[in-house]
Amino acid sequence: MFLLISDNMADISLRPHHALGYIAHEIAEAEEGGILYIPDAEYIGLFRKAKGNFHSGGIILHFRKVLRQLHEDPDQEFEYVEGIDSVCEKCEHNAECSEPSHEGYRIVKQEDRVAANVLAELEFGKPYTGGYLNTFASRVKEHIKHSQNKTE
Repeated sequence: MFLLISDNMADISLRPHHALGYIAHEIAEAEEGGILYIPDAEYIGLFRKAKGNFHSGGIILHFRKVLRQLHEDPDQEFEYVEGIDSVCEKCEHNAECSEPSHEGYRIVKQEDRVAANVLAELEFGKPYTGGYLNTFASRVKEHIKHSQNKTE
């Protein structure tokens, strides 16, 4: 198991929908061969195709930088958090997404609720590693493969 119990909290923190985004990237990385390393403009285009135009190119590339750090160092710790994380803190919309009366807040909280259900084994406030999420991604990938084989 890659769960780390330590007194040193990670320099990286991830909220549920960003942790789930990492897992999706890991699955795509294995299947598409390098989505984390494609040219910036291509990555931004793919991100916006999937998620819309809400985020600037700068925050999209910052998100990828955080994901790369976890991908390249499976021992890198991150803290699983409920609110603003290492990605959000650099986002131009983080004030909006922190304000309960703002539509952005409601959207982000809904994305987090859905992602937290998928990631139910993770506990808020606990440190995990990129390797832990890699193992989770492998299990998801196997589940998808198994499900596809049943339908064929």
